[in-house]
Amino acid sequence: MPENVAVSASDRQGFDRRFYANNPDLTVFRPTSSQDVVAAMQSIAANDPAAVGHKVQIACGRHCYEGFVYNSDTKYMIDVTGLRQFGTVSLNDRTDVVCIGSGYGNWDMYRMMQNVYGKTLPAGSCYSVGLGGHLTGGGYGVLSRLAGLTIDYIYGFEVVMDNGQGGPEAKVVTRDSTEQQDLDIYWALRGIGGGQIGVITKYYFVLGELPTSPSLMATTSFGWDWDQASTRLTEQQFVDLVNTFYSIFCSQDEDTWKVWAAFHANHVESGRLSCPAIIFNPANSGVSDEEFRQEVDLLISDWTEKFNAVVPLTAEDHPINGHPCISSRSLIGIATPEETGQPAARFFSYIDGTQQLNGSGENQHGKYKSAYHNFIIEAQMLSAMYKGLTTSVEGIDLSQARVQMDSYGGKTNEIGSGETPIPQRSSTVKLQYQTYWKTPGMLPCQTDKEVEEKQLDWINTMYSNVYAATGGIPVNQNNPAVDDVVTTDGCYFNYPDIYIGSRVEETPDVEQAWELYFGSANSERLQKIAAECNPSGWFTNSQTFQYK
Repeated sequence: MPENVAVSASDRQGFDRRFYANNPDLTVFRPTSSQDVVAAMQSIAANDPAAVGHKVQIACGRHCYEGFVYNSDTKYMIDVTGLRQFGTVSLNDRTDVVCIGSGYGNWDMYRMMQNVYGKTLPAGSCYSVGLGGHLTGGGYGVLSRLAGLTIDYIYGFEVVMDNGQGGPEAKVVTRDSTEQQDLDIYWALRGIGGGQIGVITKYYFVLGELPTSPSLMATTSFGWDWDQASTRLTEQQFVDLVNTFYSIFCSQDEDTWKVWAAFHANHVESGRLSCPAIIFNPANSGVSDEEFRQEVDLLISDWTEKFNAVVPLTAEDHPINGHPCISSRSLIGIATPEETGQPAARFFSYIDGTQQLNGSGENQHGKYKSAYHNFIIEAQMLSAMYKGLTTSVEGIDLSQARVQMDSYGGKTNEIGSGETPIPQRSSTVKLQYQTYWKTPGMLPCQTDKEVEEKQLDWINTMYSNVYAATGGIPVNQNNPAVDDVVTTDGCYFNYPDIYIGSRVEETPDVEQAWELYFGSANSERLQKIAAECNPSGWFTNSQTFQYK
């Protein structure tokens, strides 16, 4: 393991510039093997045992949406970027197992899986997100309707953990493990999120079970101006657009699973709403390239007609912010009604198209919230959303604020709610509330607290208003405390949000967050596993099951 590497500002901040690890005594361990991770944990436990707990954190892609890693309490950081093993290995008498180190990012993984094996995973679109936390938190991406979640394909893990019986050790757990505790760990790691049990150093997959990469993919984009002639888009038009998006792209018919789309309900200050869409030609579909092109043209023609019947499409170019982040609509296809009457499509090989869509966006200040919906979004929810998106706040820029609605379900919903820790297996649309802002002229360790408070208040208020009927949160459909039938199904753990529940003062109890992320039954099981396997509370934070 490299030693005597100076800690720099690059070690103290991640993607979200709201958070900064300003502890002057920060020490960063930079392992290149699982034994290096063991050595790092041993060193901390021996030399500073009082720090074991929330003062020790793990860094990978540095995309955490909350200040769990980058904060003033963090004294030790284990940066797993150097854990980059890859290739076929023998495991449990199997010779068809692919190992990939947790230090890779999404784009590295896509290239290696495609170029070496012709395979892929339905993981995220942001190239710089690290596998270490992304996969164990679910591993959702634009292929998930077609192929499910990445956790559904994980055969096993190598994890460095300290179960209180002799110090940290590296162990391998798989679905073929024979010890019950190992099977419990395997189940938990497929959704519990990074650090809750230990440091994941390797992921294992069975080669023959991995999705074969699609042969081709097509992209396109729809857009609408907030200002229509001399009037603003009305609430009813907004509702009708969202409902049209839902009816087109959130169908659970299997022949639609090859299509993914996102409705970007951007704040009025952005000027426009947008809807990028991706159509895949699955491997072994029997559809030729030319047949696929013709099919895409017919689909886009149909979608254009349906959208135009609600609000006329715009041909203007504009960036598509969010996830994926696309600097120009022209990169994926731009509406040209004066020429063809419908948006154009762009066609790519799978790996080239994935590269085209892999932007993470600017490193700036941001806040995120999430919600799963099992059915069409209720009218009163969309009304509250419209009011939030058309409300400006003095002193802040909301041009980068939005509600992103991702089409969901499909293959993802073929797994039972208890088969992995992630219980949302009947949802059809997944929402991510986002707002971003810049602080020009400020150093990485600085922020404008007044602007930040106003941004947080805007997004938290809109979110609470959208879910006002269920206490300001998108309750889980299996919540035993809820008597009425609900259309929501909790939140996504990989989009952490302390305001739905945490140990931070003036936030709801952390148990509420566990319920929203994992559901009651899974949450109860995860608490027991975390207590057994991480009794010392390594890598804990304000939302983890263990805390020290």
